[in-house]
Amino acid sequence: MPERFRPNPDEFRQSVDLLCAKIQTVAVRAGMSDVDCEDLEQSLAAMPPVVRDRVKLMLNGIDIQTEYDDPTMSFAARYILRLAQTLWDQNPHPVTYEPDEWGSAQSRADARERINRSRRDNSR
Repeated sequence: MPERFRPNPDEFRQSVDLLCAKIQTVAVRAGMSDVDCEDLEQSLAAMPPVVRDRVKLMLNGIDIQTEYDDPTMSFAARYILRLAQTLWDQNPHPVTYEPDEWGSAQSRADARERINRSRRDNSR
């Protein structure tokens, strides 16, 4: 009987954070509102079908590529894909949010800063 894989919690959290940054980058590049990209679940629920397909392909690819070299990353990709699939099954149509007067410009700047910071961290 194969032994069950249990990732290190800190490594798992880092892998999930990295994947969230990648998902957010895909969403922002696809033109999604910054308000819709504030957190992972909100971002996944707001994605139009084309972006959902891109994210699904990306996560499947990461799962396959890291299966043997980085099992924690592979586990995190499968975890997020299951979460996404659950949200997409519950919300077959994108659930978008209207930006409030206070947050639109600031949230756009924050999203760009988070993306740029994650790119800098990943390039090291």
